[in-house]
Amino acid sequence: MNIFRRIEKFCFQRMHACQEQLQAHQRAMMIRIAQNHNMSTHADENYYCRQYWHWIEKALEDFVKEKVDTGDLLILDLGCGQGRLTLPLAKWCSRRREKGRVIGVDIAASALDFARQSAAKEGVNYVVEYLEDDILNFLRNQPTATCEVVVCAEVLYMFPEYKTVLSEVNRVLVQGGLFIASFRSRYFNIIHSLAIRRCSPIPILLQSTEGFPFGPLTRFSWHNKSEINGTLAEAGFKTISCKGIGVC
Repeated sequence: MNIFRRIEKFCFQRMHACQEQLQAHQRAMMIRIAQNHNMSTHADENYYCRQYWHWIEKALEDFVKEKVDTGDLLILDLGCGQGRLTLPLAKWCSRRREKGRVIGVDIAASALDFARQSAAKEGVNYVVEYLEDDILNFLRNQPTATCEVVVCAEVLYMFPEYKTVLSEVNRVLVQGGLFIASFRSRYFNIIHSLAIRRCSPIPILLQSTEGFPFGPLTRFSWHNKSEINGTLAEAGFKTISCKGIGVC
């Protein structure tokens, strides 16, 4: 019996060590992407920014119209990178007669440095604050029901604990708050697999909503519309609308 307990303990320790290694690799990958790919200056990303902002601005305007209290408005931009969406959010806040501010959160220090410079150049640095932190760690340190709007674009699909993030966002939002998020679609991943001439990920993509379709070290998630709505409902959200960004 003692031998079995020792084997069990050893296996548990190895599993724990492997999980920590995977988490470290995932974090390093996310930092590397944020540092090497500037989503505020890249031409393709500028196109997608306009796509996102078309719907985000409308959602914000509708949200403000329906708010009973039109006072201070706190917006969180989680995984903000170089401030691709944080900057238009800050400009939107600066145009409002009521007070509003934006907090951008990211784990890549160099990306945040670029975002701060952009905010200062555009004259909205008084509206926006940038914090270097892990998204989940940041959310867990926020009081309950303290912010009105949360934006999280092109982050959750490569965040292994995305369901925990969704639950924490729901906790941090005030009653009736607005959550704007993007998810990687199953359609996109299948088209991407075909584009790179790799068919092996397709069975995984068709049969599940998360896993390691493109390699053993990086975990991704993907959904179709009904799966997204179900995942959001489990976290306590009511879906207002679901839009496709770009071709996908």
